[in-house]
Amino acid sequence: EFGKEVANLVDGVSVIGRIQTKARLNFAGSENERKNILRLQKLILSSIKDIRVIFIRLLDRKDNLKTLDVFPAKKQKRKAQETLLIYAPLAKKIEMGKLGGELEDMAFKYLYPETYKQVKKVRDKNLPIAHSAIQLLEKTIMRKLKKAQIKVLKSDYRVKHLYSLYQKLKRHNMD
Repeated sequence: EFGKEVANLVDGVSVIGRIQTKARLNFAGSENERKNILRLQKLILSSIKDIRVIFIRLLDRKDNLKTLDVFPAKKQKRKAQETLLIYAPLAKKIEMGKLGGELEDMAFKYLYPETYKQVKKVRDKNLPIAHSAIQLLEKTIMRKLKKAQIKVLKSDYRVKHLYSLYQKLKRHNMD
């Protein structure tokens, strides 16, 4: 009814689902499991004929995470683990880092709810100070670039995603 192109996209999304189901990952965190996850990501990428299939799957996962509260805790954790270990890294591999960060944050909230709240509280508390410092730094840099007659096309910065911030704090043994 919607045509061959839409049918191919739907079929591609279904193929990814079947691949994931057959993989039967248990997310134990072992080295073998990590290798299986990487193989699964490669298999997903190599099996699709149209990159839009990955976009649809990633955005579908994001949409599913928005309504995860209605499911039992066990399913929430499984979906969050799949997201954190398969889909967020996959998004980053295809240069969709912002979406990957959003997926990580959404999964983080379900996997480690208390830690999520703590990291969010710390980030939110420090955000206004960081914004002020960044704006001052940007003005200083722009002034110096203008003085040196260097034309700036664009200046940008971003706020670190919560899961990424958590990983960094953990890496540096910070509370």
